[in-house]
Amino acid sequence: MNNSNGHNISNMQEQILRFFENYRGGFLDIFFEGTTIFGEQFILIGISAYLYWNISKKQGFLLMIVALSSTLLNDILKNIFQTTRPFLTLKNFESLRIQTADGYSFPSGHTQGSTSFYSTLAIIVKRKWFWGIATILIILIGISRLWLGVHWPEDVVGGWMIGLIFPLIFYPFLSKIFDDKNKFNTTLLVINIIAIITLITYIFLDNYYPETTLQSKSLYKIVAILTSVSFGFTTQERLINFKIENSNLIKIIRFAIGFITTILILIGLKFAFPESNLFTFIRYSLVGLWITFIFPYLGQKIKLF
Repeated sequence: MNNSNGHNISNMQEQILRFFENYRGGFLDIFFEGTTIFGEQFILIGISAYLYWNISKKQGFLLMIVALSSTLLNDILKNIFQTTRPFLTLKNFESLRIQTADGYSFPSGHTQGSTSFYSTLAIIVKRKWFWGIATILIILIGISRLWLGVHWPEDVVGGWMIGLIFPLIFYPFLSKIFDDKNKFNTTLLVINIIAIITLITYIFLDNYYPETTLQSKSLYKIVAILTSVSFGFTTQERLINFKIENSNLIKIIRFAIGFITTILILIGLKFAFPESNLFTFIRYSLVGLWITFIFPYLGQKIKLF
């Protein structure tokens, strides 16, 4: 009975993906490929950095922690369920933009990450019109993963549901304890310890129990940037405690310099370093430190902050 139900669910999911596949082509492919980019790292890092540097240091940092914590959970869940991607399972089925489809399938990382990110951003903005934009964007990013054929429908639904936990529960908690430095720093420490223990566990299982078939490449990025933004933020609070107030022109220049350098770190060092998990960890650690501490520190020296 259970096997029959599972088979029916699989058939239904395949039918949904085949439906989208039948309508692919032309403008809609371009539209959904463009939409899915709003759930990818450069857009999310850019928005987080702009908020952190130019609008609210507190809210920018909380946005990063909430989104990264959600991404960490997503990676853990992917390796627990180890669901195979549709284009690796279905016969005569083509997917688009498969370079954005690393690792296992459930839950959808783009969907969960963007749900946590844009919902948290909407809570921060506190405007009904922005909630509308965020909701539409979250829905379209989820649909884009089905249109491109890189996720099952259950991956997207799971991403939406799990992604809402962080802005609705975790963000209010962090925001409430932010001014109590002992509680807040302790919470940050716990989050980072969980991240590091998870990475160490993956490395151990990968090396000594390869039959577990864990996929840990993305985890190096997540743990690196999560721990580095935490360290960078707490360090700048102690040493420089930069202020964002300045003219709009300076803020534009500030963001342009900071974000272009962030991209250079992400892309440039990828070609400079050997392709390995260690250097991936170093590269993403530098990104987190640059955004939260190094750039504000250097920016103060040249009057950008």
